[in-house]
Amino acid sequence: MSDENLLDEGVDDFATKSSGPSAVMLLVVAALGAGAGGWFGGPIVTPMVADIMASEPSDGDGHGARPYGDASADDGPLAIDNLILNPAESGGSRFLIATLVLDTDDETRAELESRDAEARDLLQTVLAVRTVAELSDISLRDEIRSDLRIALNTMLGYEGVHRIFLPQFVIQ
Repeated sequence: MSDENLLDEGVDDFATKSSGPSAVMLLVVAALGAGAGGWFGGPIVTPMVADIMASEPSDGDGHGARPYGDASADDGPLAIDNLILNPAESGGSRFLIATLVLDTDDETRAELESRDAEARDLLQTVLAVRTVAELSDISLRDEIRSDLRIALNTMLGYEGVHRIFLPQFVIQ
C-alpha cells in the first residue's frame, strides 16, 4: 500500500470512531435541563421565596441606608451600602464600590436616614476627588475616613458622626 492509502485509512478510522457524547451535546442537554427546571420549578419556588421575604422585617423605604448587623432601626451604627463612583483621573474605566458604617447616636442616625440622598451625594463627591492610587493606598485610609466624617458633620451642622468604618472598599 502506498503512503497515501495508509493516511486515508487512518483518517477514515478516526472519523468513524466515537469517543462518547461531544461537549456541545452535553452543554445543550445541560442548558435544556436548566431551562426546564426554571420553567417548571419557578412557579413553585417563587411563592416560597416571596413568603420568606414578606416575613423578614424591613425598613420599607429601600433607600440603601440601614442599621448595620442585627441592630434595630432605633439603635446601633448606620450602614450606607452600594456607594459607587468613578475615581478622579480614571476616565470612567475604573470604579469604587464601598459600604460605609457610621457610628452615630440615635438622633444623628434618624437625620442621616431622612437625608440619605444628600449624604450619599456628599460622600460620593468627597471620594470622587481621590485618584485610584490614593484610594488604593492603605496609609491614606484614616485620612479618607476623617474627610468623610468631617464632610458629614459639616452637612449636619454638628458632630453627630463619631467614627466611620469601611467594611467594603473595592476598586475595580
